[in-house]
Amino acid sequence: MNLPGLYLDEDVQSLALIASLRALDLKILTTGEARMSTRTDEEQLRFATAQGLVLATSNVADFAKIHGRWL
Repeated sequence: MNLPGLYLDEDVQSLALIASLRALDLKILTTGEARMSTRTDEEQLRFATAQGLVLATSNVADFAKIHGRWL
């Protein structure tokens, strides 16, 4: 099975998490690596979508609103 890669925003990044996921041979990209750290939440989601990545965040309040708009 080919799993999609993950795009980790600042809310869920930790060196241990990143290392653990990469050790499982998962494609991981962080906002810092993508030079997207200063971008808005909506820009983060657009970027992840364009890259074919799943956005991982713990920013539930903001992304619930964005999700509603995208539907």
